[in-house]
Amino acid sequence: ETVEGVEFREVWLHAHFRRERLSLIAGKIDLTAYFDRNRVANDETEKFLNTSLVNNPILRQPPNGGGLVLRYEFGNGLHMGAGIQSSGPSNKTVEKPYAVGEIGSHNPFLSREGNWRLWARTSGVSLGAGISLDQNLTQRVIGFARAGVEEIGGESKKPYAWSTGFEYNLTGTAIRKNR
Repeated sequence: ETVEGVEFREVWLHAHFRRERLSLIAGKIDLTAYFDRNRVANDETEKFLNTSLVNNPILRQPPNGGGLVLRYEFGNGLHMGAGIQSSGPSNKTVEKPYAVGEIGSHNPFLSREGNWRLWARTSGVSLGAGISLDQNLTQRVIGFARAGVEEIGGESKKPYAWSTGFEYNLTGTAIRKNR
């Protein structure tokens, strides 16, 4: 059996600037590694097989392809990021790129860890916005919620999606650091 080529799922360069507060990621990337993240519902290989629980369907991220992400950590748990990526196959030129932005906070709420993120994106065909939350409710329970709304081609009809749930840790603490 002959192998005609090798295909990489992701290949990127990650650089830090300004005392590691500013990050630049460039290459063939998966935008879901940087936007709409969630400590409980973010890994299709570990917990959820249904992708609507892994990322908000309204995010409508393109397949991994050439792109760029900028992320800035302001301190006190506040961050902001922006990403741009080709919205088509990686070997084709696309007129309208996919762009996404996010602002988020990692702050204890009532003395418990939590992440709250707001994002917006455009693909040239539609606009979408959403929220992703994960919050420690007790020492063993983390709750999560996602919601999003979309406007397609200027139509007044606005599709939406939401999901919610929790993780209960039987053996220890639910507190995990993943911003």
